[in-house]
Amino acid sequence: MDRVVAYQCPGETRPISHSLHLARLAAGHPGCQSCQHRNETGWLPAHIVARARSRTHRQVDSLITPDGLRGRYINQLTREKISDIVERLVEMLAGECVREGVRHSSHGLRILTGYDSRPTSPDLAIGLVSTLKKWGCEIADLGQASRPQFDGALERLRPDAGLFLTGGNRNQAWNGLDIIDHHGLPWCLPGKLQELGNRLSQTSNRTSRIPGRYESISLTAEYETGLSRQFHAIRPLRLAVISPDPLIRNFLKRQLEQTSCSVMFLTGQYLTEAGNDRSSKIMVETLCERRLDAGFVIGADGRSCRLFDEGGYELTLQEMLTLLNQTIVTSVSDGPCWIAHSHPPAETITLQGRWLTTGTEADLLLAQRMERIPIAADSAHRFWFRDESPACDAIQALAKVLEVLSLSERPVSSYRTSRKQTQIAEPHRS
Repeated sequence: MDRVVAYQCPGETRPISHSLHLARLAAGHPGCQSCQHRNETGWLPAHIVARARSRTHRQVDSLITPDGLRGRYINQLTREKISDIVERLVEMLAGECVREGVRHSSHGLRILTGYDSRPTSPDLAIGLVSTLKKWGCEIADLGQASRPQFDGALERLRPDAGLFLTGGNRNQAWNGLDIIDHHGLPWCLPGKLQELGNRLSQTSNRTSRIPGRYESISLTAEYETGLSRQFHAIRPLRLAVISPDPLIRNFLKRQLEQTSCSVMFLTGQYLTEAGNDRSSKIMVETLCERRLDAGFVIGADGRSCRLFDEGGYELTLQEMLTLLNQTIVTSVSDGPCWIAHSHPPAETITLQGRWLTTGTEADLLLAQRMERIPIAADSAHRFWFRDESPACDAIQALAKVLEVLSLSERPVSSYRTSRKQTQIAEPHRS
């Protein structure tokens, strides 16, 4: 007698018929990517089976990107899909911790979780946390936070891993997952992130049958206390700030209210569906029309930061490093700055910098630690300060820029080495 198979799509509570199972396979239903019966193709024609499997591989591969695990909400990422990803992830993390002697196989992983301010993040967080609890993890949930806040909590709590739901610098239609290991290093592509991508098409083995524990935590006060130490002795400046994240804007408002600066905040929702960023154009127009002293564009990730002078000209990465280097009081043996994912420009650089022209964010952080580099940066205008916590924070970078500008009456334009740059947009001048 033939065995009766109960077909049930991942994330659903009711079984489906064999015919519906085959119909969903042929149509490329999202749940088929992680279904344990996805290879049971029955009487489906060979060309339809091949197309369905090809589609599944493309969908899995497209989630793994150089800036993290990213996908469009609903189309690629759902609560059920995040749950499926987290199952493979926990299996990898558990094996890694056992191999390195960090944790015994019978003990649940300690995981720090959090999510950014995107409207879709709370829904995905439900799938993330419920799966971690189901798999026996001890969860410390930071809730809604900025990525720098999350990094600061990681350094303080030292969990086995940190999982942060975010779309990075992509627009609101996107979301994803940043994974940071117990060494404080992000999973990158190539590397562990690629291995996770390979496992998404495989079944997972549950690492624990004992439900985990959940704890909600808040470290906002500690984070803001750390920021307040950065904003001191700032001379009166007229500033414009563009930031798409309300959390970042609120943190920065509270800090700048304690200074003599006047600030114009813009929401920064200028990233189009096609990926075109209009924030630079808006900043140029604002600076020139309002005759302000400086402008800052902060990325949606809360870590990238770009500086514009009073004429609307953007400082290059090298010019910002030269400026920020004035805040470093250290011995010569500590060495200069490092820059990743960036090629040395044709012109001569006044800052004696070493270049890590290829590599991932994890490579950059390892180089900074091993070589005791005080400041590191990448081509996305993210800056890591070795002696700060969190090490990479756009608000912190802004504070250090203001610190340098307050040492004299020099305008921001005097810190530019190239006078032949063109503005992003031709501003309207009255």
